[in-house]
Amino acid sequence: MIIVIYGNHKQYHNMIWELSIIATALLIIGLVGQGFEMRKMRHTEPTTQNVFFSKRSIKWYVIIGAAIILWTVSERFT
Repeated sequence: MIIVIYGNHKQYHNMIWELSIIATALLIIGLVGQGFEMRKMRHTEPTTQNVFFSKRSIKWYVIIGAAIILWTVSERFT
């Protein structure tokens, strides 16, 4: 629990710990998966210029984006 004091008012901010744990797990899975995917792409397609915009990378970007959204929701909107 985080206590934020504004003047004479105390506001209590509780994070939803389940969402933050899920978000952390998704972020780790997404980053590690993206790293392995880029290593595979580098070995199979060494001349590819757009490694970050490859269709194979989209699923990892979605997982990383979902993790960021879940973390934001668990921290800010509760």
